[in-house]
Amino acid sequence: LFKSGYENPNKVGVPPSPGAEVTSGTITVKKRVEPNGATTLLSITGQAAIPGNGGGDASLKVAVRLLEIPLLGINMFFGNVSFGDPSVGESARGIILSPWLGAVVQNSATWLSGRALAFGSFPFLLQNIGFYIYTDVVESSWPGGDTPPSKTLAGPSTELDKPYGVAFDADENMYITNFNNNSVTMYAAGWAGGNTVPTKTLQGNNTGLSKPYGVAFDADENMYITNFNNSSVTVYAAGWAGGNTAPTKTLQGNNTGLNEPYGVAFDADENMYITNVHNSSVTVYAANWADGNTAPTKTLQGNNTGLSTPFGVAFDADENMYIPSLVNNSVTVYAAGWAGGNTAPTKTLSGNNTGLDDPAGVAFDADENMYITNVIGSVTVYGPGWADGNTAPTKTLAGNNTGLNQPFGVAFDADDNMYITNFGNGSVTAYGDA
Repeated sequence: LFKSGYENPNKVGVPPSPGAEVTSGTITVKKRVEPNGATTLLSITGQAAIPGNGGGDASLKVAVRLLEIPLLGINMFFGNVSFGDPSVGESARGIILSPWLGAVVQNSATWLSGRALAFGSFPFLLQNIGFYIYTDVVESSWPGGDTPPSKTLAGPSTELDKPYGVAFDADENMYITNFNNNSVTMYAAGWAGGNTVPTKTLQGNNTGLSKPYGVAFDADENMYITNFNNSSVTVYAAGWAGGNTAPTKTLQGNNTGLNEPYGVAFDADENMYITNVHNSSVTVYAANWADGNTAPTKTLQGNNTGLSTPFGVAFDADENMYIPSLVNNSVTVYAAGWAGGNTAPTKTLSGNNTGLDDPAGVAFDADENMYITNVIGSVTVYGPGWADGNTAPTKTLAGNNTGLNQPFGVAFDADDNMYITNFGNGSVTAYGDA
């Protein structure tokens, strides 16, 4: 699925409203991709606003189903487009014939322009209708199956050593926690595949890193790391210096409830959530928690919770919390603002149909699809609002070509490309158009 914006920089007037101009709006471009990567369908739907004239705002409705026909290296698109002013019940339809120069949607920023002849009670001719494809909002396009990565980070120069967590800062730099050598490595936005050297590395006795697992950023771009070996969370100021930099604060001690922490995430109010592998719990700490042996504000733990060696943690757009549990092959969901204690999940994903197999990482794309890394060697995807129970994934990434090898961490960049840390072979693999 690709998302796009719509604009008309030439300010083409659109009757029947005299002087009307298409100003802005959104459209959605959908592309079905087969497991072999072949495109079989491209469609455009959406609406753009047109300032009206006296009778309320008019609108331009776009409903284009396009047929792709290669012709001498140029793809010709045939389709239809409808226009109308709903405030006065007007409607018109037309046809559009357009050449596409540079037909690969996810790699092009091109006008799809042409002529549309409208028919109906108000016949008129529209010229130079434009649909602009924005490359900066293209979503992940990998088709599932045995798809190879778009790029791979691997080799001795990368300093990757049993990588676990992965996250991006606001500038799209990528951060990886390395379990084996007690480090965090950073790679600049748009890093090249291969044996790329990190732009900076956090490592040394002063850092407090001790078998680091999870990584996340708060709203101020401070970096938070969960440390498995000494049951702590260490924090580093935005723009931390490489090398043996000490944390700005550390959460550690018996009062914290930390017990081999793994996942770390923040809700909309900047409360911090930690999954604890050893005692199957989730502990929560208020925004700007105090340095030291700070107690959690609430703890989720007990037989009713469904937690069993919880690893990742993530929130959907409605602030529901999702936790994959590795031992019982499940993902449990807890409503926004869940009470502490032995609270039961609102729904659970579990069973043979789910494809879950030692689930560890969890993340959401821009369309609220849920992605789960399965340590056995796959990534399974579930649609927004997936049904409680034994729900099958909408697609699965698995096979020798994928480069997956004990995948744990999962994250998306601003363009919805997916990044996976592979603990088994010390690599990071990217999928989509990265």
